[in-house]
Amino acid sequence: MNVTSETFRPATESALAPLIQEALERLEAATGPVTLDFSSVQRLETAALPLLGRLAARARVRGVQLILRDVNVAVYKALKLSGLAPQFSFLR
Repeated sequence: MNVTSETFRPATESALAPLIQEALERLEAATGPVTLDFSSVQRLETAALPLLGRLAARARVRGVQLILRDVNVAVYKALKLSGLAPQFSFLR
């Protein structure tokens, strides 16, 4: 069984929304977990939440695990308040 994992890491917070869009586009070909590295993200931009919601919905349909790595407390709280937190796995 060939499992391919994808990892996406934004260089800055402002690069998060375009990176999520790229992950969304590449999700169709994913055969393994998709990881978004949040180590450089201190807060979520407004545009990122709906994109994360779309990414989570698409991953659920495709049966692909979504992992958010190195999410800080402020970002986690935003995900929790938006109702998105349960749709992701979290790694430190």
